[in-house]
Amino acid sequence: YGQNLVPNASFENFSACPVKPGNAAGDLYDWSMPTLGSTDFFHSCSTSMGIPENFNGSQLTQDGLGYVGFYAYAPNDYREYLQVKLIRPLLKDSTYTLSYFVSLSERSDYAVAGIDILFTSELLTVKTKKPLTKKNWLSLGIDQYNFLEDTRSHFYEDTESWMQVSTTFKAKGSERHLILGNFKSNKQTRVHTTGVSSNKGAYYYLDALSLSPNFTYEHSEEFALDTLLVLPAVLFDFDT
Repeated sequence: YGQNLVPNASFENFSACPVKPGNAAGDLYDWSMPTLGSTDFFHSCSTSMGIPENFNGSQLTQDGLGYVGFYAYAPNDYREYLQVKLIRPLLKDSTYTLSYFVSLSERSDYAVAGIDILFTSELLTVKTKKPLTKKNWLSLGIDQYNFLEDTRSHFYEDTESWMQVSTTFKAKGSERHLILGNFKSNKQTRVHTTGVSSNKGAYYYLDALSLSPNFTYEHSEEFALDTLLVLPAVLFDFDT
């Protein structure tokens, strides 16, 4: 993960072992919440906010010893998000791949078909527990952004295994902060019932984010044997 532009991407660095729900903003380094929604942080060091068993289900980590949990869909349009400042801004017209892992909690009575990504030039702080809207960030003067809407047709409904979500996109050059969550209202969100009667909505565990540049070469060349070839960047995950 040497090229990963997301700091604390697997939620391993924290100031305190979690002891209560809604603690992610206070306990985790690098991560913040753009709204009043109270995203949760789970870690194996905790008994009350532990892993794998916790108040919304049971799930081992995808990577390391911690992960977070958030409501992508809930009664009364309640929403939770995650926000992080990237290690460095994205380069205009460069192509990047963003990936992360999610797992639906067992106590969710719904599954959603999309989790969106918003890149902004500035840190976003909105005093609401409702869905973030374009009107919210424009009202703060944030007019440089890149919104990646998840348009997948299938539902994220696996409660046993981690589901990898991956998308490739071209940067606008203003991407400095990343925000993840569901930006649609309940009425606009595509949901699927799970058969669980909890009245909690769709709660997801999230782990192992990665945002890395894709290096492509527009011109092909032929190289003679026994000559020195310098590659400007060869970046790949360990053991691949």
